Amino acid sequence: MRKPLDPEGPFFPLLPLLQYPGFQPHSEILPKGHKRMPYNLPLPCDILFEQDFCVPMRDGIKLYCDVFRPPHVEKVPIILVWAPYGKHGSSELFMNELPERLGIPKSTYSGYENFEGPDPAYWVPKGYAIVNIDARGSWNSEGNMYYWGNNDSCDGYDAIEFLAKQPWCNGKVGMAGNSWYAISQWFIASSQPPSLAAIAPWEGASDDCRDVGHRGGVPNPVMSHAVGMLCPGRNLQEDQGLMSVENEFWSSYWEDKRAKLGRIECPAYVLGSLRGWREISSKNKWLRIHNEQEWRDWPFWQDDLASFFDFYLKDIKNDWPSTPPVRVSLLGISKPDIINRPFPTYPPPSMSLRTHYLNALTKAATTDLPTADSSVSYPAADMKSEVTFDIIFTEYTELSGYAKLCLWMQCHEHDDMDIFVILCKIDEDGKVLRHVNYQPDKVRREDLPLNNVDGKKELWHPHVKGEKIPKGDIVKVEFTTWPIGMIFEKGEKMRVRISGRDICLVETAERKFLMPQNVGTHILHTGRKFSSNIGLPVI
Repeated sequence: MRKPLDPEGPFFPLLPLLQYPGFQPHSEILPKGHKRMPYNLPLPCDILFEQDFCVPMRDGIKLYCDVFRPPHVEKVPIILVWAPYGKHGSSELFMNELPERLGIPKSTYSGYENFEGPDPAYWVPKGYAIVNIDARGSWNSEGNMYYWGNNDSCDGYDAIEFLAKQPWCNGKVGMAGNSWYAISQWFIASSQPPSLAAIAPWEGASDDCRDVGHRGGVPNPVMSHAVGMLCPGRNLQEDQGLMSVENEFWSSYWEDKRAKLGRIECPAYVLGSLRGWREISSKNKWLRIHNEQEWRDWPFWQDDLASFFDFYLKDIKNDWPSTPPVRVSLLGISKPDIINRPFPTYPPPSMSLRTHYLNALTKAATTDLPTADSSVSYPAADMKSEVTFDIIFTEYTELSGYAKLCLWMQCHEHDDMDIFVILCKIDEDGKVLRHVNYQPDKVRREDLPLNNVDGKKELWHPHVKGEKIPKGDIVKVEFTTWPIGMIFEKGEKMRVRISGRDICLVETAERKFLMPQNVGTHILHTGRKFSSNIGLPVI
């Protein structure tokens, strides 16, 4: 555990936000037309705002939430929003730190919304209560702060059942939100609160070891440390970045951070979280794969989400059940995207893996197995070194699913290898393309900084023990990429980039790159004997 904020650190200005008078419920009616700030969206109706509403937990700990609801409606359903980012006003703080605010004008929101959460100005006029809660240990909520796990499961259960019994609630609670607000839903829904009627986890990991702390088996404290700095509190905070380094293999710690998805049975509208959608037991579940960044997607798909919640939280018999179970987007990058292509399942039933064999002599990857064995190498610890292989598309091709790689690797100087692979699109003129997943306001897309504000199932190794590679041995390495959806025209290329460094772009320039522990030279073997290849998910 650690103190969540360092008084000498860069987020020290957040500390005064903890000092406002709290713990005494305060309520007021925000009148129609009210603006939190001059540039914010004016409220479209009167909203009853209850600040520092106390929610007791089974162990006596008190969590605090802000409630926004219609002032003159007797009973409404609740949309619960669960994270440690601050129960109102945090959106403005964090959005201003993102490049160009991702093209989202300040007038889009009322300013009372949580960062990555629903805006009361949209939902209250539709007859919902928005409850933004500060998770245990964050801000003024009591206790120590943890990253998900059984703590969220128990606290979420208690909060939902307490809130559902409030005299102004119709007894039904839903959950919504992006990122942390989505991750918490997996854990809370797995505890099966009787009053939880539907969830909408948009862009949320479900297995902390697999998705964040040890992606591909490489310990990664970077993201956890960065997120922890954004969550002030009065007590201690779990140091998950340190745990990522000290818990190298699967343990009870990581088991607690893996949501019990099979226990989730309530209706679910899932965005982008493919494993979560696939493994939950809900009979009524929908998946949408979007073509924009999550913050950009959120405000412009609220009507779709409202149709889902209307059906399950308000018993409105609309046409939501006719929504395709899977809607997929395919990125054109240099061409228009395909949005909401309907499928019955994911990956699409028509998907098949098309194998392309890497050739170290030609630096290409083709469907023909090379006739000669060859190899290519790169300095594994060099942050600028990589090897590449180009795939040329001879006809219009759509990809959707998990690309599978099989690489034959060797290192003479070390008994371990951290290998990173990324797939890029190249146009007919040989230009490497970047997918900018939001529309900048004042800057040309090509002038944006280089940050990533960007099989039938994934192949994952559980990492329960260490198996070192004898120096000089050639070993077969198999894994899948994260799922892709992309369009290639005739003459366009895909470039397979392989390196000993993390070549994925970080979200912001302030976030440091992961520094793997590579030594010496990595050698990649290709040919008939060592048939390194990539299988592309063609539909």
